[in-house]
Amino acid sequence: MKAAVLEDVEKLVVKTVADPQVPPREVVLRVKAVGVCGTDLHLFRGHANYNTDAKGRPIPLREQPQILGHEFSGEVVEIGRDVKDLKPGDRVLCDQGRNCHSQGRQPLCAYCASGDSHQCEFYA
Repeated sequence: MKAAVLEDVEKLVVKTVADPQVPPREVVLRVKAVGVCGTDLHLFRGHANYNTDAKGRPIPLREQPQILGHEFSGEVVEIGRDVKDLKPGDRVLCDQGRNCHSQGRQPLCAYCASGDSHQCEFYA
């Protein structure tokens, strides 16, 4: 698939990347629209880097390039074996965060149980 890959500060390259494998609780999308937000701009300009190693140190873009655009929508093309509420062809708007629902965590934290999953105690 094609992606715009940030390979270094202010070096964005459109290139072919490997198609993703679908994990059991996730889906693969054909992205139809993507927003560019302030976070993406900060990463592009080198003013931020949230990609860290196990010790919390930023990993330089030269070592681990990033595909930006965490605000996106698209069409489901493949579902993981544990996905029950979506099917190929469904159109979706995505929340880039991971919460109790998306991680299959039980019991749900108080926020996810109340419908406020964007406040998830385990949000990542």
